[in-house]
Amino acid sequence: MSPLLAARAAWRRVMPESLRRAAGPALNHVLQAYVRSAARAPHGAEIADGPIKVVGYFAGSHGIAASARLAARAFEALGVPVERVDASHAKLTWTPRKDPPERAAAWIFHLNPPELLAELAVLGPRRLLGPRYGYWAWELPKAPAGWLKDAALVDEVWAPSRYNAEALAGAAAPVRVVPHPLFVEDYAGVTPAPREAAFQAVALFDFNSSVARKNPRGAIKALGAQRPFDQGVTEAKLAAYGLLGKQAPPYVALPALPVTQRNYLGAWRQVYHQPPPDILRQCAPWSSERHRPLPGPEISVK
Repeated sequence: MSPLLAARAAWRRVMPESLRRAAGPALNHVLQAYVRSAARAPHGAEIADGPIKVVGYFAGSHGIAASARLAARAFEALGVPVERVDASHAKLTWTPRKDPPERAAAWIFHLNPPELLAELAVLGPRRLLGPRYGYWAWELPKAPAGWLKDAALVDEVWAPSRYNAEALAGAAAPVRVVPHPLFVEDYAGVTPAPREAAFQAVALFDFNSSVARKNPRGAIKALGAQRPFDQGVTEAKLAAYGLLGKQAPPYVALPALPVTQRNYLGAWRQVYHQPPPDILRQCAPWSSERHRPLPGPEISVK
């Protein structure tokens, strides 16, 4: 039995359950520190031998699960030996696998840092021999400090776009842009849906994900604030100035439309000049401005 497991067994024998529960958060930090330390130890990263092992939530519906499936599928399509390692049971644990060490040409973790740490705890970081890569994507301009620090768990961080890579600037490992693989046959026979309006914007969101991080309401607010219809009207009026021989102002700014949770149904009417779709109405039963028109552009032609 390892010293770590022996200490855990003694702790459970000696300490009452109430005390163990109270000490749980502190012990969790100790466990995280242990896994981080073990993951940063030499692990034969300079030797790429064996199959590629892609680690991820292969049965998940979220984006990072899809990226793991695409990566494994791409290697299979190229005839590269690849194995899929399911991480659906990843959690911080004091009892990692006792199997012999595993070597891989590359360990590619399609897991965000918190889940990566948990999966390393399960697999046993000292068991995993070969270079390690973390495939991460952060939607905002700057990734959390904890992500940048935990880049030290891998030898290199891969990001699907330059924007994602720039968000990871300052990471404790090199960052490389590695786009998602695409399969043309997946799009055979796919035709665009008919347009319901002259201008349509699409924002994807999974309700199983983090609402605060994905911010679907923010997409609605940002698009509403642009006032594309009124911008076109303003440009047309300025063009009419020229036809009428009237001097146009040297600079014209159409102010953005303030959009909040309480007025975005009315803002939709103002921006798109049509009623908001039913799905927005259903999402905003608390709106106090469903029918109130909002101010239009303040430029006029006389």
